[in-house]
Amino acid sequence: MDDDDDYYEDEEGNEDEEDEDGYEDLIDDAEFIVCDLSGERPNVYYELGYAHGSGNEAARILLIAKRDTHLHFDIAPLRVEFYESTEHLRSIISSKLKVMSRITRFQER
Repeated sequence: MDDDDDYYEDEEGNEDEEDEDGYEDLIDDAEFIVCDLSGERPNVYYELGYAHGSGNEAARILLIAKRDTHLHFDIAPLRVEFYESTEHLRSIISSKLKVMSRITRFQER
């Protein structure tokens, strides 16, 4: 498979090739959504739009992109965390998911 193929990771960490119609269920059932906007891949923008349109709260969506990524005009006003290295990316995801988890637990009370 080439690098353009899409994969999703299940709760056990297993990667599955994208099911043409299955990403909607994965997005709908996700507690949190992480979108990497690097590379300007149209499918990522589409899936982000689907996530917003299907009622996912902004507090449950983390937008990331490699430093110097050009963001499309409709994404530019949203908060995007830019990373410079894999280690920096790990740090961002770890810290942001902890905050997101606290916020959503508080909102559920």
